[in-house]
Amino acid sequence: MQQIVGVSFSLSVRSLDQVANAAYNSDQRNPAALSRSVLAFGALMLAASAIALIIIYLFARLFGATVLGLEWRENILSLWWWAVPLCLIRPLMWNFFLSFESTSRPSLLLSSVVTYTFLSMLLGILLIVPFGVRGLYIGLAAGQLVTVILQSKWSKELDTSYGKVISQVTEETAV
Repeated sequence: MQQIVGVSFSLSVRSLDQVANAAYNSDQRNPAALSRSVLAFGALMLAASAIALIIIYLFARLFGATVLGLEWRENILSLWWWAVPLCLIRPLMWNFFLSFESTSRPSLLLSSVVTYTFLSMLLGILLIVPFGVRGLYIGLAAGQLVTVILQSKWSKELDTSYGKVISQVTEETAV
C-alpha cells in the first residue's frame, strides 16, 4: 500500500513541484498572483492525485489478481478506502510546504512540519492500537487535514483583504 501511496504522490506533487516552485518564487511580491498560483497548483495536484488513484484502483480491480495475484489484490483493496483520504490531502499539504519554502517563509514551513509531525505521532499512537494499519492511515490523514487547515489560515496570500492592504500601503508610500 505504501508503494501505491508513493505512486499517487509522485504523479501529483513530484510532477509539478519544480514548476510550482518557480511560479511561487516569481509571484511572491504580488499577493493576488501568489494566491492564484497556490490555488491553481493545489487544484492541479489534487486532480492529478485523484486521477492517479482512479487509474491505480481500476488496475488493481481489473488486472491485479491476474498480474500480481489474488492475495495481493485483496490486501490492497482491503486498505484502499482507508488510504484514499491520505492520498488526497497530502498534495494540498505539500503545496503549502512548497509555497512557504519558495517564498522564503521558514517559520511557516517549520510550523507546518512540526504540526504535522506532532499530530501524526499523536494520532498514529492513539489509533494504531485499536485499528491497526487502518488507524495509521486515519491518523495520518487527520494530521494532514488539520495541518492544511492551519496552513491555509497562516497563508496570508489566500486572504484577499491582505493584498488590498499591501496595495494601499504601496500606493501611499509611493506618493
